[in-house]
Amino acid sequence: SAAAEAGLADVSVVALEKNPNAVVTLRSIKSSDPSWSVVEIVHADMRTWRQPAAVAAAGVGAGARRFSTGQDSAVAGRIAPSIVSAVASSEAGEPIADVLVSELLGSFGDNELSPECLRSALHLLRDDGVCIPSKYTSFLAPLSSETLHTAVRAHGDRVANYETPYVVSIHRGTPAAPAQPCFSFEHASSSASSSSSPAPSKTASSPSAPEFVSLEAELRESWDSERHATIRFEIAEANMVHGFAGYFEAVLYKSVMLSIKPDSRTPNMFSWFPVYFPLRTPTYVPKGAVCAVSMWRRADEDRVWYEWALLAPDLSPIHNPNGRSYAMALNHHS
Repeated sequence: SAAAEAGLADVSVVALEKNPNAVVTLRSIKSSDPSWSVVEIVHADMRTWRQPAAVAAAGVGAGARRFSTGQDSAVAGRIAPSIVSAVASSEAGEPIADVLVSELLGSFGDNELSPECLRSALHLLRDDGVCIPSKYTSFLAPLSSETLHTAVRAHGDRVANYETPYVVSIHRGTPAAPAQPCFSFEHASSSASSSSSPAPSKTASSPSAPEFVSLEAELRESWDSERHATIRFEIAEANMVHGFAGYFEAVLYKSVMLSIKPDSRTPNMFSWFPVYFPLRTPTYVPKGAVCAVSMWRRADEDRVWYEWALLAPDLSPIHNPNGRSYAMALNHHS
């Protein structure tokens, strides 16, 4: 309907889905909803999907139709916008998508591997194509919540329980300071990405500025998956800090935003709960003192994981070193 309002007579939508149960649901919807007639549902992993040879040769998505808008030949001859939901192909042909849409955002922004998955899809975008979301930033805030600490401890006083992030609805907990930015990722077409300036390094005058961590050359050439940030919070009132609450803000398109951060939360949006990064040993932070934390996003060939450590007022061990207790599997070969 949006395409019709924009004056486009025909569009092509290619929807890629890895989950077989979700594919069944999507096909059921398509069979009962005439507006889905333009949607091609493909059961595949977005990182390994290859366009069929005939499709790649034509430079369009399977079943794509051309505009019939009556515009000049340059417009009329162009392939209709392909809205690709979680789509990628590392060995595809020419770019076919005008718009690429992903729903891989997690409670901490990048904790459902959106950066790793979308990087394989960006070459499908035309030079002037749009990726939705275009940018997302994670945020951290020191959290006082005896309830959450007790809930983690109830599973046993094992180290792994305190080295695992938990997606939770924080009903009984208070941020001890406003949330501050942690990690950011941006997505644009491959040509735009290749011409962009290098990522900034750590800024000495800004203790909360993200710092890029070096990767092996093979990974660094394709994408910087790793991040490091050290964040300082000024505590207005004395509190016990039991861990850190994680949130995200996302720029979908231009000024269209999506947020679960308390001070910018999108109204009536309940699709995501915050994420809780526990501290094994809670710490008391006096009024006016500084609470500081270091957070790492680390990666190897098979996994992505977070590590975190309290720096002030006390120094804690690094939680989850080398992803020993928790990691997100990349499953390249699944």
